[in-house]
Amino acid sequence: MARTRTERRIAASARHGRWGARAWRRLVADAERGGGEARDGVVRIARAPGHPRGAHARSHVARWWVDTRDPELRRAVLDTGATAPVPPARLVTQALLGRTDGWDAHHATWLPGLLGDEDPGVRESAAAFCGEARGAVLDALWDVDTGPGTPLRDALLANPAPAPYPEVDALWEECGRDGPGPLRDALLRWGRSAAGEPLAAVTALVLGRRGSHAASVLAAALLDDHPLADLAAERTAARGDQAVVDAACELAIRDAELAERCRARGLVPRDPVRRAWLFALTGQDRQRRALDPDGSLFALAYAAAPPDERARARGALLAAGDLDAVRRVVSGERRAHVADMAGEELAYFGERLAERREWDALWSLVRDVPLESGAALVPLFGGWRPRDEDGRRLFELYRGVTPESVRAALERFRGGLAARPAKTEFRMPAGIHHLSFSPEHSPEHSGGRSGGPLLAVSCLDRIVRVLDPRTGETVRRHGGFRSAGRVLLLPDGAVLAGAGEHAGPHRLFRCAPDGGWTVHGVGGPVASLTRTGDGAGFAAVTTAGELVLGGPDGRDVTVRSLAAFGLDPRLRPRAVVAHPGTPRLAVVDRAVHLLDPAGGPAEILHPAERPVRAAYADADTVAVAERNGAVTFLPAGGGAERAVLRCEGGCAGLATIHRGVAAADIHGGLHLVDAGRPGAAAPHVASLPGVTCVVASPSGALVAVGHVYGELTVYDMRLRELGGTLGRPLAELLPRHADLAAAAPERPADPDVRALLDLFRAALHHRFRFDVEVGGDVRPAGGEHDIGL
Repeated sequence: MARTRTERRIAASARHGRWGARAWRRLVADAERGGGEARDGVVRIARAPGHPRGAHARSHVARWWVDTRDPELRRAVLDTGATAPVPPARLVTQALLGRTDGWDAHHATWLPGLLGDEDPGVRESAAAFCGEARGAVLDALWDVDTGPGTPLRDALLANPAPAPYPEVDALWEECGRDGPGPLRDALLRWGRSAAGEPLAAVTALVLGRRGSHAASVLAAALLDDHPLADLAAERTAARGDQAVVDAACELAIRDAELAERCRARGLVPRDPVRRAWLFALTGQDRQRRALDPDGSLFALAYAAAPPDERARARGALLAAGDLDAVRRVVSGERRAHVADMAGEELAYFGERLAERREWDALWSLVRDVPLESGAALVPLFGGWRPRDEDGRRLFELYRGVTPESVRAALERFRGGLAARPAKTEFRMPAGIHHLSFSPEHSPEHSGGRSGGPLLAVSCLDRIVRVLDPRTGETVRRHGGFRSAGRVLLLPDGAVLAGAGEHAGPHRLFRCAPDGGWTVHGVGGPVASLTRTGDGAGFAAVTTAGELVLGGPDGRDVTVRSLAAFGLDPRLRPRAVVAHPGTPRLAVVDRAVHLLDPAGGPAEILHPAERPVRAAYADADTVAVAERNGAVTFLPAGGGAERAVLRCEGGCAGLATIHRGVAAADIHGGLHLVDAGRPGAAAPHVASLPGVTCVVASPSGALVAVGHVYGELTVYDMRLRELGGTLGRPLAELLPRHADLAAAAPERPADPDVRALLDLFRAALHHRFRFDVEVGGDVRPAGGEHDIGL
């Protein structure tokens, strides 16, 4: 059978030389013109191993398949591994064959087309390449990103490697617009936050890489309706980052708009008290009642809240009509919280109770609040009266005053009687060297005929006298010292004294009615001796640089070098003072050293001038008398020094009193400084010149001033404290405050002041009328004793 022309050309194309090349060209030309037999011939050549025209045949087959997508040609491409000679056809055939290893960043331009190719094999290979790309190739692919919903975007989002910057920022913006979807999933999986503001902080919070201001970032996003705010809130809550949620809710509690945003997203504090408070402020009454059915959590939160939050809460309660929460705030175990309530708050709660005719609760509220507030509430009762006789008497006294008269009387009392403490003068032997009051809660504290504390007085006649500072009666004497210096009256009535002549030896000596003995020898004269603030013992410093610590009875003494606390051993300490309520001490040399006897280096405070004396004005403030006569306040935790007064001629003594310090100058002026108002002018009380020492009783009710010529002046500070107590909530007061009222005149000339004091005394009597004094037996009056050593 004769062969066709095409078959002859196929056979001839296998020959080398000119005739073979000519046959090949004619065969390809026929195929290009659409000749099916010629194209099949080229495919046969492409499949023939070792055929001299095989490589050219395979490139033609690959190109034809790309152009025609003929299934037979596709099969030939797969069987022969044929690839087109130039892009993009070359990349199509390589993708079909899975040969993408040689692709680089320059081929990225063709990838969008490959991902959209009609052949699934091409698409799969292209998507796999995009999903595994790294480095410069991945950057180039993101440069040709075709946008959301396209195959290239989907392939890139499936890549474990994150998008580069600045594409990440654009993707986060797009995520904020589009919401949930593959883009959000990819961004969360990548864990790469935006670089530019305002996205950086919010996206970092979304991914859990929160900084110190995470709560503020979340709050700002919620307030600004940031597109990613919901995602940030959702992710923060989902990963249990409660610290950020709590802090954001605290900000929301102070911002009504933010509170609503938190409510809409279900953000609540972990602490049930703060959660109940947030529910109340945002009007979530059903949730609040479910969490806090008896209102106790709300009452706790209300007590700790600032005035603006309280006002919002009152409005919420009024809208909800929840009287149970009102009753809980002002009654029962929460009554002490009324101490922090302003007048408008008390009026609000009083009016709510009166509306419901809760007279007992309202009367309880009146008896807890300050006198001025109580006088404002009494008109709400109408015709109601207390059932008991004492209550009716107190009620009538309230009806006899007005808030205005109580306020005016309090101002006049503070500017009159309270500003001029009563004083008593006694004559002692010349040269009063040191003074010491008996400690609180000790038998000696009420050992005098007046029922008050006792006072130990050390004079130059080398006798230590223990006397009643209100009557001047001497209870006992301790004599026989070669020299008597610093003294401390102990709880059991004994006196601890620093004894010894200048040349030595020096010792701490304990004097008691049954005799005396040396407690401990020391290396130098005792420069200062004080009772520790926790009442657990005493502390002394010597000029030899020693810190002497002992028990409350003067025994169990230990001596430590002040150098162990970092003090310069070459400097002589001048004074030691006790921190109120703790064992910490302050030692004065050329600076003020705050130290803990348990050990560790001391904290150092440096006044502007060299300090000579010190006392604690309150737990956080050290009052320092400087060499130039200035008295300043130094914050114990560090901070700016505040000058409060100047003692003419120098400060001769400094003592802690109620709510401040008392400072005496050498000319006899006694200055009282209020720690709460150190900038105000200090009252000046006339005294005698030649002041040698100043000491205050532990409660600050008495101040004793010793003089070089033997005069002893005792100031009664109870009226000064009473001036502050009259304005306090009655719920805060204790039975001991009745002693302050007893110090006031029975019938002052000012009728409003008299009515104020009568009301105050009646309120205390009604409040503590069932209290029973423990240990109230009358003690025998002490006589004078001469105890020789």
